[in-house]
Amino acid sequence: MPARERVLTALLILNVIWLAFALGGVRLWGQMPAVAMAFLSLLLLPRWDRLEVALYPSPVIRLLKLPLFWFGAGLYLYLAIQSWNPSWVWTYGPQGVPRLVSQTPPVPWLPSGMQTPFDQSN
Repeated sequence: MPARERVLTALLILNVIWLAFALGGVRLWGQMPAVAMAFLSLLLLPRWDRLEVALYPSPVIRLLKLPLFWFGAGLYLYLAIQSWNPSWVWTYGPQGVPRLVSQTPPVPWLPSGMQTPFDQSN
């Protein structure tokens, strides 16, 4: 196994272990090192434009032809629009009791979501 593949495998294993250790990646201090390790992993992947993987076409073209990829991209777009258009907001009432407050969404014809404190979900 080439040295770069060993480093890539070790980095991916370290990232999975780190996310399991860092409260499941819920807190920001656990997500930032995981994002850095994921970005380093992307840099270590083989490059098709430099013919490092001989006799195989780029997988990006094959990926763009898959309907499941476009279904997933549409789902992520739907979730992103929903998160930017909250209709429910998590607030705190008297004596620090949490409650949900309804409001009209900023753009009523778009899908709406909910704003919650992710740092308190653990």
